[in-house]
Amino acid sequence: MTYSQVTTNFFMGLPAKDGCIDAVFIVIDKFTKMAHFAACKKSISAEETTRLFISIVVRLHRIPSAIISDRDTKFTSNFWRNLWEQFGTRLHFSSAYHPEIDGQTERANQTMEQLIRTTCDDVAD
Repeated sequence: MTYSQVTTNFFMGLPAKDGCIDAVFIVIDKFTKMAHFAACKKSISAEETTRLFISIVVRLHRIPSAIISDRDTKFTSNFWRNLWEQFGTRLHFSSAYHPEIDGQTERANQTMEQLIRTTCDDVAD
C-alpha cells in the first residue's frame, strides 16, 4: 500500500542513559492511520532520520507525496528539505500555535507514554 501523506514526530519521553535508546521516531499514514515506530537516540541527525524514514516507510510503502512534521531541526534542515524536493515530496510544518495539524502523531506520543508508564509500573511491582 502506497502512503500519500504521512506525519512524523519524535517521542522524547524515555529515560536518558549513556549510549542507550532514548527516543522513538513515529511515522503515521494520514489515511489508514497505520503507525510505524523506530527506536533511536535524541541526538539523531537529519541524515540518520532520513535513513530511518527510508527503511521503515519508503521501503514498505514507497515515497509519500507529502510529509507533515513539527519544526524540529531534523525536519527543517537543508539536507531533509533538498532530499524530499528531489523526490517531489511536499513538506508541511505544523506551528506551535496549531499543533492539531499534526494531531495523529501527538496522540501516538500520548499513547506511547501511557504504554511505557504502565510497563514500567508493572515491572516495578
